[in-house]
Amino acid sequence: TKGLAEQIVGGLIVQTWDVFKVGDSIRILSGDSPTNFLEGQVVRIGLVETDLKGGDNVVTKIPNSQIINKKISNLSNIQTFQVKQTLRFHYEDLDKLPVLLKDIQSEIIATCPTVIQDGSHPFRVYLHTYNPDHMEVIVNCHFPIPPTNISPCIEIRQTVLLAIAKAMKQHSVDFAIPSIVQYKSSAKADDRIQTNGDDS
Repeated sequence: TKGLAEQIVGGLIVQTWDVFKVGDSIRILSGDSPTNFLEGQVVRIGLVETDLKGGDNVVTKIPNSQIINKKISNLSNIQTFQVKQTLRFHYEDLDKLPVLLKDIQSEIIATCPTVIQDGSHPFRVYLHTYNPDHMEVIVNCHFPIPPTNISPCIEIRQTVLLAIAKAMKQHSVDFAIPSIVQYKSSAKADDRIQTNGDDS
């Protein structure tokens, strides 16, 4: 069938390209969002499908015809681990922001001494954008450890998040919860419902 032929062609491509091999840890984007992905270790590359073993040891079979059309990152080739976090703050805390951002960065350095600061990788805490009901700040830092080393990476990420929380507590700053605006099917102005982070 046409579908089988496409999978076989995809298998031939996957088996001959140099994007990944058996034993590599890879990440396959499943959609447009960077948070929507499959991640695991390649345990088999077949003619029709590729087997990917996740962190829970569950093996997922992915048709090769789908793999060749996805964005793939080979984590085995990456030697640094990135922690990137978006923070949302209230506009009433705008005056506190310049000092808060510096203190978040200082707290990360104090609690995570291995954070890369030599300029080879970004280490930034900065105001990113304004939204109608909150400001967004980006925290972006890197560490000299492969992302395939799961347990230390989890510990590093947790330490960074706790450092952010500590700096916020020192300045008495809380996270902003974005408002969610819902519209009923009638689309009338008086049918608009606004909630604060609760879509129930």
